[in-house]
Amino acid sequence: MEFLSGLKKLFAGKDKPSNAEVEAASDAAKATWYPKIAALGIPTVALTCSDDVSNTYFGGLPKLPSGLSWPANKSKPLIFLAQIDLSELPPGFDASGLPASGTLFFFYDEDQPWGFDPADRTGWSVLYTSEETKSLPDFQGNPPLEIDQSYIEMTATTTSPSLDHGLVEALEIPAEELDCLDDFYEDQPSDHLLGYPDPVQDDDMDLQCQLTSNGVYTGSGDYYHSVEGKALAPGRHDWILLAQFFEIDENFPFGDLGKLYFWIRKQDLDAGDFSKVWAILQCH
Repeated sequence: MEFLSGLKKLFAGKDKPSNAEVEAASDAAKATWYPKIAALGIPTVALTCSDDVSNTYFGGLPKLPSGLSWPANKSKPLIFLAQIDLSELPPGFDASGLPASGTLFFFYDEDQPWGFDPADRTGWSVLYTSEETKSLPDFQGNPPLEIDQSYIEMTATTTSPSLDHGLVEALEIPAEELDCLDDFYEDQPSDHLLGYPDPVQDDDMDLQCQLTSNGVYTGSGDYYHSVEGKALAPGRHDWILLAQFFEIDENFPFGDLGKLYFWIRKQDLDAGDFSKVWAILQCH
């Protein structure tokens, strides 16, 4: 609505702007700002369902090597979400610290913790093995809830920061033009590795990860202004998005049209340590 309000100022002294004038103003804003937002994009791996068999897939059963156990939250087994065989990453992709081989396994609690309580720490798990897993059998046992398996095709692309991100805010886009720029993000992948998140709510998840993983409850707005929060806040820049998942199975949606985001500190990623990953759920 701010866009229409801005048009009224632009066409002050006239009656309601015509559809052609609205469309022309919208096209002009897109022509100005789309390239600048696109220039902020960083490498990302899109995860799309495919009929082609691979060792990378949503749901089903993981191929856990003997050294890894199915993770649990207070003795309750977590739900298996996805297996990512890093040897199947797109050729030549700049993996930004991801191991060149091995397999990642993503798990999440059936109760879907939000990630704003330090006590949520055991509500998810990302496991990694450097072993080759293609030849391993599927997990033998009875999972708590088995998501339908869908093979994944991984393709190289880019994602740009959201309109609420500091890098985009630094472009100083006029408020009345922001409303017509949402379409820019329609082609960005819903499920992906690395890159920028597509936030359902606030785009401050790096700060939430930094504070909550260090013991600060972030379920209310006052965490920004606490003494402890201010002291910890500079560490937010250590956190990057590891993975974003949307609706990988209709029987296990993330809240109400929500997304699940796994974050990791750069130094932990460089060390191949996935034990400190933090997860955040956002939904409508």
